[in-house]
Amino acid sequence: ADEEQFARDLFVEINKAEPVKLVDMPGVAKESDRRILTKAAENLQQNYSDMFSPSQSCRSPHLNIDNLRDALFASNVIKKHSFSTDKALSKWIVERNEE
Repeated sequence: ADEEQFARDLFVEINKAEPVKLVDMPGVAKESDRRILTKAAENLQQNYSDMFSPSQSCRSPHLNIDNLRDALFASNVIKKHSFSTDKALSKWIVERNEE
């Protein structure tokens, strides 16, 4: 009975898990890029908290912080614009949003 309950609990836990984003996969993103993306996303979330949702499948105009980080990584924005700090990336995002 204990093994059966353990199996049920494990099944539920596995099925609740959310997929790992590409940016967070080991060996995919450079650690420095991941730091810039994470800090920039956290800065935006802190300054615009009403726009962020914990849901991975939230709808516009809301953002999920992990989806934002992953989209920024996939767009290769750090390399394209030679960002070396999270502040530069955050500033660029806000400027693009105001256009």
